[in-house]
Amino acid sequence: MKLTGFFSEIISVLILSSPHISCKETEPTPSNTPISIKNLTELQTNIPPGYYHDLHFVNDSLAFVVGDNNLIVRTRDGGKSWKKLILPIRQSLSLKNVNFFDELNGIAVGSNETEGGVLLTRDGGDTWNIVQEGNIRPNIITLPDSSTGYILTDSKILIKTDDAGVSWTNINLPESALAATVKFKSASEGIVGCARGNTM
Repeated sequence: MKLTGFFSEIISVLILSSPHISCKETEPTPSNTPISIKNLTELQTNIPPGYYHDLHFVNDSLAFVVGDNNLIVRTRDGGKSWKKLILPIRQSLSLKNVNFFDELNGIAVGSNETEGGVLLTRDGGDTWNIVQEGNIRPNIITLPDSSTGYILTDSKILIKTDDAGVSWTNINLPESALAATVKFKSASEGIVGCARGNTM
């Protein structure tokens, strides 16, 4: 389950409490079920204050949130408690996106005004390593299967991995493309959405 758009300080976590709404993939949310602020209740938690950009649930209990100033926090109890994780990077990055292949293997990406980086974990977030850095500004991750991943960067380049994030290759997009988002449904089939409404 993927929730994005955390563009303000999060001091508490809100969860859906309506008995008619399920987050399980086997039980899709009915299209006629209204969702409003009245369905949200505040969950008292210890999540650190910060400017967050993305939240990713790996399963019902395990989730990660990323934000500015190398901020990445993890919950293992569905959001009741959170732990700030330490990243071994010298530069300060605004982490924009986080995604996981499975409970152990995940990727976080971010950048600042001059450089960016791709971070990889193999142990469920306990440790992270930089596998790609430099003059790139990675923004969006899509992971269509357990070993394939794509990351869209600000420089009109897709980078692709076939080995769950260990190595990456560049895929150049057309010069005219103002790529804004990307989503792959399989290792070889996906869509790049462009700012002018075009798709590739």
